Amino acid sequence: METRHTFWTPGWLLGAPLCALAAWLLGFCAPPAAMVRAEVRETTSREHFQAGDERNAAVLAEMAATLNRIDGRLARLEALAVTRQPASPDTTPAPRPRRARPGATP
Repeated sequence: METRHTFWTPGWLLGAPLCALAAWLLGFCAPPAAMVRAEVRETTSREHFQAGDERNAAVLAEMAATLNRIDGRLARLEALAVTRQPASPDTTPAPRPRRARPGATP
């Protein structure tokens, strides 16, 4: 006589719940994946999700800093131009005479 192995044999009836219990215990006792890797990441800035006035404040502050730098440069250039200007029109240097080109007739 031939024996047939089916799911309902006593070995399967006892083995299946034991395997399920072992898998559950293994999953319960194992640390989570994030804990195993211990990855620490800083959050990125959320510039894309800022409201309009929050974005405008940063842009306007940058523009103000740039304009202040330009104003400082212009003030230095104006001070330099004032010191380099002649005191009166009589002290302006006379224009230099042009040189004659070689081969040109007078």
